[in-house]
Amino acid sequence: HGNLLKETFPGYFGLWNNTVWQDALRKTTYWYIEANGQASGALLDSRIVLAQVALELIAWTHCIQHRKMLSRDAFSQRGLSAADRIRLLASALDIPMDIPASLTGLLGQQGARPADGAEAIVGVRNALVHPQVSRRIAEGVFIDTWQLSMWYLDLVLLRLCGHSGKYANRLQSGRWVGQVEYVPWTRPPTL
Repeated sequence: HGNLLKETFPGYFGLWNNTVWQDALRKTTYWYIEANGQASGALLDSRIVLAQVALELIAWTHCIQHRKMLSRDAFSQRGLSAADRIRLLASALDIPMDIPASLTGLLGQQGARPADGAEAIVGVRNALVHPQVSRRIAEGVFIDTWQLSMWYLDLVLLRLCGHSGKYANRLQSGRWVGQVEYVPWTRPPTL
């Protein structure tokens, strides 16, 4: 949406100048760009991994360093799972974790259906990077997982930048240019 940059940049710039956020925001922006675009040359599986890394870094920065919601030990290897870290971030930012109905590849997959978006992203990422996880992943699941992880990154970044208006939801298939909706944490005005 055309106005979004103008509306969100002051919040982004504020985070950029915050010592707690500066390094994390630089890395997250880089990973977001690499995970989002085909021009980078990164394949879909790599993009899923990058998106999860970005979500976990933001979760660490927001929940542990910025808001001090939990101790550092909570994010250690013996602490919260990767899915729980993403859930904590989403909960803190009022971002829904349900898998949207439009992601039929994730919702219709064979075997154990993921409980929520965080479990879906982490499950696919784990199947990609851990050789002992022998699970064939259908192409539709890859595409949906990438779209879901990027949607979460869109929402997280918009929320952290203080945006509470409309945005172009990447999960709306057949969306035309300029078609927007309110972010999930904002109630649309009643007429």
